[in-house]
Amino acid sequence: MALQDVLTALQVAQQTAQQIGPWLPVATFIIGQLFAIVLEWLRGIAAARRERTARDQVRKEAVEDRRAEFQRQTLVELQETLLQFMRATAQMRFADERSLKETGKWGQTLFDEELSEHERQLRVRINVLTQRALDDNLRDLVGAYSVVLKARDKRGADLADVAATEVFQQANDRLGELLRALY
Repeated sequence: MALQDVLTALQVAQQTAQQIGPWLPVATFIIGQLFAIVLEWLRGIAAARRERTARDQVRKEAVEDRRAEFQRQTLVELQETLLQFMRATAQMRFADERSLKETGKWGQTLFDEELSEHERQLRVRINVLTQRALDDNLRDLVGAYSVVLKARDKRGADLADVAATEVFQQANDRLGELLRALY
């Protein structure tokens, strides 16, 4: 009986194979197409992710380039404005020295309205540009330069000139370093 069961099972298997036989290529084709569709969909997701990452990187680089260009312009303008401010304060210092020779008193000079207004505008511009600068050390140096220039007498003015020149040189050196780093 066992042999008969095996033969029956074999006949059933052959009949099933004959019935499924024509459909097997169709089934494998459909399964293959489904796998291809899923694979293409996964590739599309990966490509979209890569494109999004590339766009984000380009956007970040553009923002960084704009920031660097803005910082370059700010630093160049700050450097030029500091130089103009140094010239204006030197003119005021010479006027104070002339007044000291004529009156014997320091700091009593009424400066020319144009010079006073120019110096005031330069102070305001320096303040604005300093706030735009990203470097803390530079902001501290520029702030120190503005404070050093206040003097109550000739001796204080002489000391302030020496200190202001030194601080100006340090600020100018720092400006140069920052500008070179941006190029």
